[in-house]
Amino acid sequence: MKIILKTLFAAFIAGFLTSSINTSSAQFLNLTGGDVRLQLGPPPGPGMDFQPDTDDRTRLMWFFPPARPSKIVVSTVAPGQDFQLFVEATSIIGGNPQPEVQLINGMAPQDFIRDVSGIFRLVGRANLSYRAESSASGNSGSGTDVHTVVYTWIDQ
Repeated sequence: MKIILKTLFAAFIAGFLTSSINTSSAQFLNLTGGDVRLQLGPPPGPGMDFQPDTDDRTRLMWFFPPARPSKIVVSTVAPGQDFQLFVEATSIIGGNPQPEVQLINGMAPQDFIRDVSGIFRLVGRANLSYRAESSASGNSGSGTDVHTVVYTWIDQ
């Protein structure tokens, strides 16, 4: 079983979502670490769950947070999703993490980091920890899920 995450860049400028930044006064998000690939291990015994896989190499950074309260939300698109995928913000500088979010195809955006701010009001960051799992009874363990995970910065 494989889960491949394609992370999308989302930006917030004066109330509009955009994919390019042309001004130094813009607030925007940046993801580093590239696509994430997770692969579940086989169950250690009959009737046992598949071995989960994790990845914590991705970092989310935000630049020039606004003076008004704001937050970062997360959602995913994963047509035909078979496996469970979770994401959690860790080692945050400039915000308050929310509990781990289960990423479900077509879900409404969920609060991920609230009270977004930055060092000297310039930059904040969080490490992203992804976890994939599946129960032995819920899935054969074969197949591939492809997620497009979207992080969006909005008013709180």
